[in-house]
Amino acid sequence: MAANPEEITLIVVFSPAVGKADRLRTLTEAYAAQVHAHEPSTIQFQLHIEESDFGFGQRWCVVERYPDPISMHLHRSTPRYHGFAKTIKEERLVSERPVVFAGKAVAGFNWIH
Repeated sequence: MAANPEEITLIVVFSPAVGKADRLRTLTEAYAAQVHAHEPSTIQFQLHIEESDFGFGQRWCVVERYPDPISMHLHRSTPRYHGFAKTIKEERLVSERPVVFAGKAVAGFNWIH
């Protein structure tokens, strides 16, 4: 369980559109660097790429962690966030609507504190 009961994790699962993986990865790497530089309350922002497509097409996952819901909402209200989302939509970088989960840990452990 999270050491901070207010900590919230946001998980976004999606697949890049055909032929758009390199552009999407480059855009996400640049965006993550901006979040790291300008949003000290963001605990984690990482892109994970599935090792195998398991027959479903390769899926990607962004994992974000915030100390509290307010920090998550502040992140999502920045011009940086809106620009990132707009570029993804305008350039049609994902193949379908992402699956989004936002929640708090209720069981388990995390060795990283």
